[in-house]
Amino acid sequence: MLGGPYWMRCVGTMLLSIPGSGGDLLAEPTAVQRRAQARIATELAAIGFALPGSLSWTRAVGGKTVTRKITEDQRRRYQGWFDNARRLHRLVTELEALSIEALAEAEGWE
Repeated sequence: MLGGPYWMRCVGTMLLSIPGSGGDLLAEPTAVQRRAQARIATELAAIGFALPGSLSWTRAVGGKTVTRKITEDQRRRYQGWFDNARRLHRLVTELEALSIEALAEAEGWE
């Protein structure tokens, strides 16, 4: 299970640096961008389990296609996991936009 301080440190390390050649930073994010990255890392670390927003989905398991369907009662019980998936998508989209902004500023593309 992912979670807790170790996972938070891993996510924070990933999000608070921009890897470049030789480990050098390609761009130096602004203080505002770093704070946004830190907030996103904290929120990502707290998400927990996430399910796709559907009552059924298909996955490959052992080379075979398996379809899983859940009942309305199961959906209610796992609603938090569905909510987490939407939150995860929102955070990733926000991080991508922040990364594009930092790149544009660093490269003078404004």
